[in-house]
Amino acid sequence: MRIIVVRHGETVDNVKKITMGHGPGKLTKLGLTQVQELAKILRKEKLDFIYCSDLKRCKDTLKQISKYHQHVPVIFTKELRERKWGMFDGRPNLERQEALAQYKGSILNFKPKGAESLIELRKRILIFLKYIKKNHRNSRLLLVTSAGVLRTIHTILTKTSLVSSFPKFIFHNTAISEYEITDSKVKVYRFNETKHL
Repeated sequence: MRIIVVRHGETVDNVKKITMGHGPGKLTKLGLTQVQELAKILRKEKLDFIYCSDLKRCKDTLKQISKYHQHVPVIFTKELRERKWGMFDGRPNLERQEALAQYKGSILNFKPKGAESLIELRKRILIFLKYIKKNHRNSRLLLVTSAGVLRTIHTILTKTSLVSSFPKFIFHNTAISEYEITDSKVKVYRFNETKHL
């Protein structure tokens, strides 16, 4: 199985440094340009299925990509939603960062009111990856999602520590990562690639 994973285009909240979480997110003019360039890069890819987060920022990103893949089945799923931040959804990033700085435990267990911990996010993504591996063993898939999910997918597939990667892996808007998954190994073909921008 080969999967190409992309992040949505720049949003208004990205620019304003607002935590989106499960919020919809509206693409900026630059974000729209980014996804148009992303779509051009992906237009020659042979795709069997597309899985997309059901959040608006990801759907709007997919609209441009789908112009070149009109006959590819699309599955919108909440399993590819960004990490839920509960009380910090829609609030300045700084508030969330300050709360995390004051937290005494492992960041894996950091779970503000109404939010999802990193452990819970990882479990959700692991279940999704097992599902697509079982149902699309010989397929080429495109996944359209958000930065936190991209980071989690990468750490699961490469068996990297989620804790150490948390501050290190910053996935850019419309970044492309590509993986080949077999029963015995995972090969990384592209990682956080933004040559199209």
